[in-house]
Amino acid sequence: MEKNPLVSIIIPCYNAENFIENCINSIINQTYINYEIICVDDGSTDNTLKILKNLSINNSRLKAYSINHTGIPSVVKNYGLKLAKGEFLLILDSDDMITEYFLEKGIKYFQDNLVDIILYPVKFMFSNNNYKIIGGIYNNSLNISDVNYLGATNKIISGRDAFRFSIYNKLIGFPFYKKTIDKIINFNEESFNGDEYSFREHLLQAKKIAFIDTEFYVYNFNQESITKKIGVHHWDTWKTWFNLEKLAQKHNYEKKLIKKI
Repeated sequence: MEKNPLVSIIIPCYNAENFIENCINSIINQTYINYEIICVDDGSTDNTLKILKNLSINNSRLKAYSINHTGIPSVVKNYGLKLAKGEFLLILDSDDMITEYFLEKGIKYFQDNLVDIILYPVKFMFSNNNYKIIGGIYNNSLNISDVNYLGATNKIISGRDAFRFSIYNKLIGFPFYKKTIDKIINFNEESFNGDEYSFREHLLQAKKIAFIDTEFYVYNFNQESITKKIGVHHWDTWKTWFNLEKLAQKHNYEKKLIKKI
């Protein structure tokens, strides 16, 4: 592995004029600087694309692309994945951020350990500036409002175990991917909720997954985000879980887990 390998950071965007600059600044302010930013605008009707193009003028590492509106986050992410050149992959929502040493500490961990995915804790930010930090593996199913933070520094588990924990809703973390598993790093485009399926598929097909809690992914509750505005798409949730059930059966998981799905 190179000493300072390239990280591809993909940001799907839709009507993100109020927060996209903060997202990008959280990347620009990283202590690790060998990265490319691939912003894919999903036909925004506001000034998102204009802001991206203006930011790219003074930053050669930022590339802005625009596609016709799809309304499906997985389609937008896959467009960016096809353009990615890095050895590592990070996919950010346009209204979220990463803390200052996120990339540096992640790359060092990848270099020191044979893992395919690193999961970071998530700092959930609410409109009243309150926040909740959640990450790791829990003994009970997760409920953001009432669980306490559970650190899991340096804990490494198999992808198969990670899949099981995720189905029981006992695992949470934001993924940083090693490109060696790029054949599985794509997103299901059949439904708006394809990420629910794809994330678990990525976990399952990775050999080793690590948890570190020295940095955070900052998740803002913004209901206009392309990846968070889901009210009108609840109808296709059943398809996602049906596909997960088939995936679990394919990989010979226990009947108890399959029934949980």
